[in-house]
Amino acid sequence: MFVPYVELHAHTAFSFLDGASSPSELAAAAVEQGHSAMAVVDHNGVSGSMEFAMAAKPLGLRAIHGVEMDLVDGRHVTLLVENGTGWRNLCRIVTRAHKYDREKHEPPPAVPLETLEEFSAGLVLLSGCADHGVHDESTLRRLLDAFGPDHLRVELQRPFQRHDRSRNRELALLAGRLGVPTVATGNVHAHARSRATLQDAFVALERPLQLHPQVVGTERVQQPAQHRLVMDPVIRAPAQQHQAGRELLQRLQRHSRRRLVLLAVVLVRPRDDPAQVPPPRAVLDQQRDVPAVHEVHLHPVDGP
Repeated sequence: MFVPYVELHAHTAFSFLDGASSPSELAAAAVEQGHSAMAVVDHNGVSGSMEFAMAAKPLGLRAIHGVEMDLVDGRHVTLLVENGTGWRNLCRIVTRAHKYDREKHEPPPAVPLETLEEFSAGLVLLSGCADHGVHDESTLRRLLDAFGPDHLRVELQRPFQRHDRSRNRELALLAGRLGVPTVATGNVHAHARSRATLQDAFVALERPLQLHPQVVGTERVQQPAQHRLVMDPVIRAPAQQHQAGRELLQRLQRHSRRRLVLLAVVLVRPRDDPAQVPPPRAVLDQQRDVPAVHEVHLHPVDGP
């Protein structure tokens, strides 16, 4: 049975210099392309979550909340909220990432693995993007111990780089050794192809790099069927993976089916005791269920 694809890795303009569309533009494009749910995972913060949730609700789009969190070693992981405990823990993780923001020469926001281990409850962790994700077995086993097999997924992307297929096959084999499923994501940075030039300019400013004409890839909102076509050359999806996908998104939506009326993140100064910071508070109301995420499983080149 086919499970509808749900985008679990999308950035808005609140991912400063790494997102070219507003949350409302992203929500409208997702509905236009036939999506029933979408996760916004801006870099190191939830600043766009309120706007995205408010834009998504009248359109009938389920907003899933999350963050792409930087680690102190330069890698990224994707964190998705499963329930109220997960939302509070996500805000605590973000708070610790920004606790040096008031310093004169503050470091970029990031957290060590120990912070993820301490506040893992209620969160689903994806292993991260193609370029900067956590792809080594030792670190993923450590995260597996903290999050458990039901809350860890190996993330697969196809940004049309030279080694996409080999990387995804290796990650799929790694997922098999860990005993966890894989999940395909699109790493969306814009709601339409017309914003690709702006996104390129942002990336050039951040790095910095020179701009050159290039082929626009898939980092925009696409129809679920289109994303399946993009991934089909390297993926297969047996029935057990579909069931794992259903279970994952059902858990995520126990929280995301509720509309966020109030979001709050408290940033602490270095001299403050983070343990004394009160948890963020959210006022919630009920919404309805939506279908499950399309998870995928890879086979070697000579496999079926």
